[in-house]
Amino acid sequence: MNAAMLTLLDKQGIVHDLTPAYSHESNGVAERYNRTIITAARSLLTGLPMALWAEAIATAVYLRNRIPNRSIGKTTPYESLYNKKPSINHLRPYGTKCFVHLPEEKRQPGTKLLARAIEGYLIGYTSSDKIYRVYVLSQHKVTETQQIHWTNKTIIPLETTTMEPLLAETTYAKDKGSTTTTTTIYEKDSSLPYQKPTHSPLHVTGPLPDKEGPRKSGRVTCPPTYFGRNTKEMPDEDPTTYRQAVNSSLKERWTSAMDDEINALKKNNTLDIVDKPTGRNIVGTKWVFKTKKNPGGTLERFRARAVAQGFSQAPGFDFEDTVAPVIRYESLRLLLAICARNKWRPRQFDVKSAFLYGKLKEEVYMRPPPGFSDRDKVWKLNRCI
Repeated sequence: MNAAMLTLLDKQGIVHDLTPAYSHESNGVAERYNRTIITAARSLLTGLPMALWAEAIATAVYLRNRIPNRSIGKTTPYESLYNKKPSINHLRPYGTKCFVHLPEEKRQPGTKLLARAIEGYLIGYTSSDKIYRVYVLSQHKVTETQQIHWTNKTIIPLETTTMEPLLAETTYAKDKGSTTTTTTIYEKDSSLPYQKPTHSPLHVTGPLPDKEGPRKSGRVTCPPTYFGRNTKEMPDEDPTTYRQAVNSSLKERWTSAMDDEINALKKNNTLDIVDKPTGRNIVGTKWVFKTKKNPGGTLERFRARAVAQGFSQAPGFDFEDTVAPVIRYESLRLLLAICARNKWRPRQFDVKSAFLYGKLKEEVYMRPPPGFSDRDKVWKLNRCI
């Protein structure tokens, strides 16, 4: 930091603190972001010369600024700075093969029959959505242009590049009356064709190994345990039908969850088991299975809900109005405001089957869910389900 900057800090009353040398963890946010950018640039450079590392890093930053970020309210850094949503219609896969149009001023005289476009590969973007940065492999140059014909091929073949490209010098040439900027890239031994490395045969002395193959360990392996739980207890996907639940490896857990649901319905006097009436519509039922997790991602419990198939209800007989007994955000804000004014400490707790407290005026009959059905018995609902 120069003296002018230090003088400005002194005038503004700003204390300039320095972190200890070689303590990267002291600036963890910046170091983690640098790692993210470098990892993205490394992926973009797959199949491309390493001399284009600066282009890959600039492209990685360009793309990160147009990706939503939770730290700024699930919006993009570009939108936070310019107050408008960024356009992503011009984005293309990195390394896409294209053909760059050669203007008449750039062509050699007397070459009317030669090609009027040169082969290139996309390696970056500019401040304009219509201008791209393209690497011309035959000339080892980076040019900015908008006169491009795209192809479906991506990534330069490794056989067309040198083994160890080196960025020795970069020059910028800008012609009058032209908006094309050219960057020249020099590579080590770029005039020599690429040669695949050759290996001499391996000579082995001594007895040959047995043909039985590698020895396998007899140790009994166990699945890893994270956060005090076994990974086998975490299902890959929640079952969507009763048959999937009872045929899965977690059959006992899902069966226990269904038993808890039926017991909760009976405990809250939600239904009565009656004989099947004649001339009345019987609403269908299905199971909805869900695994509930803690904020840390660990498994809390298995949940099973018996839900009514509302599409089978008849308007005027099974229902008149459609309502949902849920809290309004205005009521929640009012309660929090009262707590803040009176300096109360609010507490939050979970009420199981809270939606079951709405009473029904209509007579609604429902078929018991799979696993608890009886041929001649149905449920007469007393409360909402």
